[in-house]
Amino acid sequence: MRGDEYPGVMTGKVMPSGRRYYAGNLTGKYNHPEDGTRCIAEVQWRGYSFPRYSQCRGKRGKGPGGLFCAIHAKVIEREKAR
Repeated sequence: MRGDEYPGVMTGKVMPSGRRYYAGNLTGKYNHPEDGTRCIAEVQWRGYSFPRYSQCRGKRGKGPGGLFCAIHAKVIEREKAR
């Protein structure tokens, strides 16, 4: 399930092949493969008539497994402390 392993952060969808993909829009088609240098959090773009989602642009290196940027690592730590 999406987001269960990291509280407070959505992380894209892991396909049966083991690769993580991100949705570009609400169609549910996960056609954007993971960029191995960027944070694995899935973020929502604002300002459109409907929400769009993509992989976070932040650099990896923080949080669990070094998979997150500094901002999303703080979100995870805050949610775990609850």
